[in-house]
Amino acid sequence: MQRFTRSIALVLAAAVGAAGNATAQGFGSIDTLWVQPAEQAGGTPGCSRLVLADLPPYWLTGDAAAVLMGPSAGPLRDRLQPRLLEALLQEEAAVLDFPAGRSDAECPGRAAPPLAEVFGAIDALAVQAGAGLIVAIGLGSYGDAVLAAAEEAAAAAVLGPRGPRMAAAIAIDAPGRARFAMGRLPHAVEDWPARAPLLCAAIAGAAGLEGPADCIAALTPPQAQASLRPPP
Repeated sequence: MQRFTRSIALVLAAAVGAAGNATAQGFGSIDTLWVQPAEQAGGTPGCSRLVLADLPPYWLTGDAAAVLMGPSAGPLRDRLQPRLLEALLQEEAAVLDFPAGRSDAECPGRAAPPLAEVFGAIDALAVQAGAGLIVAIGLGSYGDAVLAAAEEAAAAAVLGPRGPRMAAAIAIDAPGRARFAMGRLPHAVEDWPARAPLLCAAIAGAAGLEGPADCIAALTPPQAQASLRPPP
């Protein structure tokens, strides 16, 4: 069964690589990443800290990953975080569970703006863990930040024109209420039109949405499907 974590083409490529290279391994031993919030012009750099990353068995470089970001405590996080984490792991995606909006004891008073934390988490997943498709999910007040980070102009200004990007952003404002935005269109080999509905179905079930239709419409509009469709 195909899951959101990677396309059929990448599954086959990984299988061929593993068969020809006895040292091919997943990243199951990696459970923490250093996340450095993106520096803001004229501002104090946010506090870098270790953040737990849940990596399912057999997760390989190039597989999908999600940033699950929200306040470090509160009823919305308490209710939805465990359900979202379980749903994403069942789809065999790595999850960087980022309790945002706090500073470490080593550098008090240096809590970064939410948008800077989102970009820092994306960069950590791409550079340190080698994630392929990246999705950002923002709970409550962090919903606006993940949607803003999906905008190309904002991402290019912080991460550079060739830096890592997210494929999609999901803002969950309350149980049963969410907003969606596309990021950079993935390469055709990623088979985004087939994978996005799998992600949407998982999120809909975990967040108590009426269904995945709104998510699918936002993340796979007709023009995106046409752009991603390989030539005949």
